[in-house]
Amino acid sequence: MDKLVGILKWVLLLGYFPVMLAFVSVSHQSVVCSDVNVIVSDSAQARFVSAEDVRKSILDAYPDLLGGPVAQINFDEMEAFVNEHSAIRSTQVYNSGSGVLNVKVAQHEPL
Repeated sequence: MDKLVGILKWVLLLGYFPVMLAFVSVSHQSVVCSDVNVIVSDSAQARFVSAEDVRKSILDAYPDLLGGPVAQINFDEMEAFVNEHSAIRSTQVYNSGSGVLNVKVAQHEPL
């Protein structure tokens, strides 16, 4: 009897994970982009670009971004777009999970 209970626990546990992952995947598809949060990591040392400038250029280039599904955002393309600015050294674009798009920008160091 104890062996049967142990096997039943493992079957339920192993069956739980695929079901939960399916629910998380479905809920992730329905998340919409509600805001763009730009963080300029070294803004105290180099003031070549501001967070508001980057945010405005992103929203100008992607007018349907806010209110659109997060699953359809091409993060690599957006990183390449932001990196085209001559003062920006690197960019990381990621989703917070709640619909807020985070853009972390590092500037070039002044000479």
